[in-house]
Amino acid sequence: MSTFTQEAIELNKRKHKRRAILALKKKKMFEGEFNKISGMRLMLEQQKIQLEASVSEGDIFNALKAGNVVIAQLSQKADVEDFENLKAEIEERRDDAREVEEFFTNAALEDEDEYLEELKKLESEDAMEDAQWGNVPNDPLPSTGSSVKEGPDKMSQVEDSKLLESLMGV
Repeated sequence: MSTFTQEAIELNKRKHKRRAILALKKKKMFEGEFNKISGMRLMLEQQKIQLEASVSEGDIFNALKAGNVVIAQLSQKADVEDFENLKAEIEERRDDAREVEEFFTNAALEDEDEYLEELKKLESEDAMEDAQWGNVPNDPLPSTGSSVKEGPDKMSQVEDSKLLESLMGV
């Protein structure tokens, strides 16, 4: 279980719902960043392979082009099919570029309702675990310098906003 998930469970147990939701949002944000970076690395590897193939294809293309020049000089006629192929190739490259652009622009944070559902799921899992362990003492553990405070959540909306802004790097 991730640190953020554990933190969310602890905060939720202590009735700090907003802070628990923030912990889940941070978890989702970091997962999103990890996935985005993984996707970028994969695209770079694909680009490397494509570049290597393009070098080989370039040599073949140059040989074909030289042969084509000789044929063109002999026939002195423009072939419409070559223009159609070139146009199709250009459109394909544009479509590829649009797909990459859409990939990066579709990253958005999910709705808070989804986080509440996840929090409820974690609550039920935690309740099931508590039921499984029976009457284990519920005494607080010694403090380790964690940022989780005991007692009711007394943060004002202004403090919540400042915390959220600092987490988002605003």
